[in-house]
Amino acid sequence: MSDEIIKKENTAVTSQNEESLSVRFVNKIVKNCQDMFGDLLEIPDTQKRLAQNYYIAIDRQLEALEQKRQQDNQNKDEKYQNKLPYTWKNILFNDLMQDVLHYSKIGLDPLSRNHISFIPFKVRGGTVYRLNPIVGYVGQQLKAIKYALEAPSSTTVEVVYSTDTFKVVKASAEVPYDRYEFSINNPFDRGEVIGAFAYHRYNNDTLKNKLLFLSLDEVRKRTKNKNIEFWGGEKTVKKWVDGKAVETKEEVEGWKEQMVYKAMVREAFSEKWILIDPSKIDQAYFYTKARDIEMAKIEATAEISDNNASGETINIDIPAIQTDTTSVAATQGDVEVVTEQKPKRGRPSKSKTVDAEVIQTEEVVDTEHTSNANFLDLMENYN
Repeated sequence: MSDEIIKKENTAVTSQNEESLSVRFVNKIVKNCQDMFGDLLEIPDTQKRLAQNYYIAIDRQLEALEQKRQQDNQNKDEKYQNKLPYTWKNILFNDLMQDVLHYSKIGLDPLSRNHISFIPFKVRGGTVYRLNPIVGYVGQQLKAIKYALEAPSSTTVEVVYSTDTFKVVKASAEVPYDRYEFSINNPFDRGEVIGAFAYHRYNNDTLKNKLLFLSLDEVRKRTKNKNIEFWGGEKTVKKWVDGKAVETKEEVEGWKEQMVYKAMVREAFSEKWILIDPSKIDQAYFYTKARDIEMAKIEATAEISDNNASGETINIDIPAIQTDTTSVAATQGDVEVVTEQKPKRGRPSKSKTVDAEVIQTEEVVDTEHTSNANFLDLMENYN
């Protein structure tokens, strides 16, 4: 049997294992919801399929982070090494289930670019990871449209360079609605990025058309991440020469255009410009809003963004917010869950201990996913 055939068979087995484990992951979420809300809360099949993508994306991320952790530890003194492996058993599973339930209801897909990703934070004294969601600029746009009082028919977003022509025509007594003139005079050498604009069009009522624009300085003020790797510029690099650390200056090109574009999209689809329809607000909206506030507090201590959401661990010990359900009210076509959030501090309660079932495969043993299956067995028997 050729190596290529073996590789294809191993890939097929891994894919099947990944799919079956993602189904079990979703079933655990469904069971958890039924335990909390009974039959009042039904999860559509489309949301269940989307929730499977969360398991697949997070499982792949944990694998990549674990490889990086092991590599980094080899180059660090023992006292600076990260001793906590990136495995499912070291994740706050119940918190993650709540995230998956609510963000999948909104329609965010972690396997789609710039929808949503997760970054691990060490909590409870560094004994466990909490995966915190980072909503990308596309995810923010989708959420804004879902809950909008009136979503724009279309939106144009452009980055403006120094050689471009951009003229603003704001609504006035003579002009019924916002307009603009934009032309790219030198497409192959547009000069420096100087700003960006967004234009919301409303086909049913052009008087509502809205032009928004930001200068480069205004974009920087709205962007939390000031990292040179993304914005470009000169950075100091340490290199080893003849056994000694030598500092040198290095020019980084960065991704300024992409950073400006993302910032403009976020501004355009913020609640400042896209009003929320109160009749569309549901539990998923309230939950994700609370998570946004929680993440904002974390960002005050550690800078994070879409661009490093797949990267490093943030070592910060912030107690997780636990949600106590105080009432459940059924509404036509949906369920509104009214919750009261109470930060619970102090020592965590003692965990119950159960035996994990050993899962075996006949031909190819996927040790990584077997371990994950054992963890899911633990969670299914826990409570």
